[in-house]
Amino acid sequence: EQGKLLTMALPCDPHKYNDYSNLPSNRAGELDLDDMIANIDSIDLLSYDLKGSWSPFTGHHSGLGKNKNESSYFNTYPESEFYIQSCVQGYVANGVPSEKISVGVPVYGHSWKGIEDVTKGDPPISGLFNTHTGVPKGTWDGGKWGMSGVFDYEDIVRNIVPKAITVETDT
Repeated sequence: EQGKLLTMALPCDPHKYNDYSNLPSNRAGELDLDDMIANIDSIDLLSYDLKGSWSPFTGHHSGLGKNKNESSYFNTYPESEFYIQSCVQGYVANGVPSEKISVGVPVYGHSWKGIEDVTKGDPPISGLFNTHTGVPKGTWDGGKWGMSGVFDYEDIVRNIVPKAITVETDT
């Protein structure tokens, strides 16, 4: 309808944005972007939860791009390609005009426990790209879904940052 916007939220999963018409027959369910784009005003990328409790290694849950040395830690793990930069580039490469793309930014964090005590990355960051033994109880945990290790922003600011020993930045 005139004066109305039609938007949709799409995942940052390469299996979703890769060219629908050139996929192997065993790849059902991917998006037919060519037919969708013409009728959509804006695509909001779900560019968060790219790493979390399900990941065998710690990492950025909404990383902008790959750390310089990350490929040596994730070279056999397909999640290594899940980054905002590769997501945006993937949609653009498959025909979505960049001006139709917006990026979702999380206001919560993922956490792990039992992290291997090794510093990796470039710059080196303690605990990044390391194995873990699970996740701690998060802000909303304790219900029927078990432990997620997810902490909301308010909980991070009030209860975690004041107790933090070290803050490190991955430039």
